[in-house]
Amino acid sequence: MYLKKYNLKNKIALVTGAGKGLGRACAIALAEAGANLIIISRTKKDLDQVSKIIKKFKAKCKSYVCDVTNYNEIKTIVNKQPRIDILINNAGNNI
Repeated sequence: MYLKKYNLKNKIALVTGAGKGLGRACAIALAEAGANLIIISRTKKDLDQVSKIIKKFKAKCKSYVCDVTNYNEIKTIVNKQPRIDILINNAGNNI
């Protein structure tokens, strides 16, 4: 467990770029610490895999396929949430 010192029970964390790499690792670590997750990625298959892992920690998980460069898509997702306590804005872009 990466976040042993933290109790994030009942906190809601939104992680962008959660399908792979650092975003995936952050989402899983937050779930281990008790947070409920909102995960965003461009690839549904990746989100499904991460969601399955998160649910093993008894955390709630909502996943959304989204291009974070599209303001309206992000706004729609954020407005559906009761609140967001933690934001990991990890989505990357190859230039």
